[in-house]
Amino acid sequence: MPPAITFSREDVIKAALEFVSEHGLNILSARKVSKFLNSSTAPIYSHFKSMEELSFVVVKRAKDL
Repeated sequence: MPPAITFSREDVIKAALEFVSEHGLNILSARKVSKFLNSSTAPIYSHFKSMEELSFVVVKRAKDL
């Protein structure tokens, strides 16, 4: 069996930022971010307690850019 692919917190944030830049923050969801990562939603919830937390980080990071 091939080794499991692991995603860092930064990988999740980058995928969420890319999603938001293309589709907007209003429809951001764990399932949609996981499609960008080509994974399940597990990496998202292993790094963030909720989608609200991820959304907050994404907005903050976008403002910093």
